[in-house]
Amino acid sequence: MGNPLAIARFNARRARTAAEIKRERTKKKIAPVAPLAVRAPMPQHGARGEGVYLLRETGTNFVKIGCTAAIERRYSSLARSDNPRRLIFLGWLSRDMSDEGRFHKEFESFSVALGGGIEWFELTEEQIVALQARLVQ
Repeated sequence: MGNPLAIARFNARRARTAAEIKRERTKKKIAPVAPLAVRAPMPQHGARGEGVYLLRETGTNFVKIGCTAAIERRYSSLARSDNPRRLIFLGWLSRDMSDEGRFHKEFESFSVALGGGIEWFELTEEQIVALQARLVQ
């Protein structure tokens, strides 16, 4: 399921609002979070996007590696969830949905629990950029 310490840290970070984070950074004079890497465009309305996708939660280093047969519908349902932060579609890791397990295994030590799933990971900025270099069209 995941490391209990990582789960607690994940839940504590998600509980803070963007305004609280900004106030804290200003008060402590912490450098701002690195800018989000360039995102891929979402498929056009009605397009069939299928495969293993990569999403990122804004303002954090939490990414979701999941698979779907209809990315537009999946992205919509995730965007309507209770998550207070916006999700950004970074792109496709593979067009073969059976590859999802391979990516989960590769990053399992960075797994964090969210909604009982195993698709969320807390990665460093360098890891996210390296993953984006592996995106496919």
